[in-house]
Amino acid sequence: MALKKFVDIYRQQGFLIALDDVGKAFSNFNRISSLTPKIIKIDRNIITGIDKDYYKQEILLALCRLARKTGIKIIAEGVETKAELEFLIKSEVDIIQGYIFSAPNPAIHWSKKNNHKNIKRLTPFIEKSMQGKVNAYLYKNKIYQIIFKEIINEIKFIKTNKLNQYLIKITDKFIEIEAAYILNGEGIQISKTVISQDIDWKASYLYQPANQGTDHSYKKYYYLKEIEKDLHITKPYISYATGNQCLTISSKFLDENYESNILCIDFKIN
Repeated sequence: MALKKFVDIYRQQGFLIALDDVGKAFSNFNRISSLTPKIIKIDRNIITGIDKDYYKQEILLALCRLARKTGIKIIAEGVETKAELEFLIKSEVDIIQGYIFSAPNPAIHWSKKNNHKNIKRLTPFIEKSMQGKVNAYLYKNKIYQIIFKEIINEIKFIKTNKLNQYLIKITDKFIEIEAAYILNGEGIQISKTVISQDIDWKASYLYQPANQGTDHSYKKYYYLKEIEKDLHITKPYISYATGNQCLTISSKFLDENYESNILCIDFKIN
């Protein structure tokens, strides 16, 4: 296409190619692969409120992963709040611009001293906030693992025909749990998917709990049959059962007949 030819000509002359307003209107993501830019500027449409929007976060993180693998620099524009800034720093965005640092000014009025002053003003907040996030994540992760280990130690004594009742019991007992289910050694679900009664959800064409008999053998936690003791903890994701954000912890256990099963528990992400 004409645009690609134009870009290639200037690339050969030593120009760096930048793609502006990614995520807005006609700046489609397919241009990244066709133009192979060295700089991508993320539109404020994605940046605004990104600290509260899971979908915007995943779009940005996907672009950051692509950038790290292909040598692209990421610029985030339109940053106005400390919460947005914090998330972008955590995501390892290369360059950040916005009113949180300064209003737009002509180059003649730009001051390196004032710019450093604004950054220094924000540094204590960023350091404190990031440490708080790390501590909160570690605390929640520890709580999830404590709950899971308590359950995995109990479930080996539960009779096979009582598994569904036990899953209902634990989803009622622990408010941190969103859903629970059990797979057999071949990755086939042998229990119902029990959803916590505290979860605000309803089944739809996109999101509905897996039924007993569903094949999960293509999923990562199925391969825990090769691991005797370790827990498998996923990264946060959108649950196919409820459409809510969660993470799954799973591990192998032996039932009353010494058959190998896998317990899977989805924990809420608030």
